[in-house]
Amino acid sequence: RSAAANNTTTQDGSFTMTVNKKAYMNHFKTLVTVSGTYTCSPTDWTPNPDHSGTHANLTQIQGARYVVTGGGGMGGGGMGGGGMGLECDSVSHAWSFDVPANVTDSFGGSPATWKSGKVAANIGGNASNGGCDENNENCWGFGIGINFDMVLQIG
Repeated sequence: RSAAANNTTTQDGSFTMTVNKKAYMNHFKTLVTVSGTYTCSPTDWTPNPDHSGTHANLTQIQGARYVVTGGGGMGGGGMGGGGMGLECDSVSHAWSFDVPANVTDSFGGSPATWKSGKVAANIGGNASNGGCDENNENCWGFGIGINFDMVLQIG
């Protein structure tokens, strides 16, 4: 089963995304794999692969003492994904990536484990052909994307 985000359509094009409601842990319970599909359809412009990608931030409350969080994504170097950007050709493409578990402590953060159950997720994707100056004061170009919150079941 998957949840579909609303299609975001602008003069710049459209971006749709689905997310599988079930995510899977690795054997050691240190990673959760999140997956789904996306369709990126720019209008009369070509996205820069370095400025396109998908992302997820997960949060799981474990008892009264621990909040486990993690973030991951895929995409071009400008998106922090360190890989290839999204294909924006109006065709549905599969996506997936691993999200590591982390717990914040007095040392800043430590590796943690996920538990089977529900996890809050903020998930999104976007593509752009522009950029900003080094102070993020002057930006240019076209962009399309979507961002939404949902609950995933991990196991």
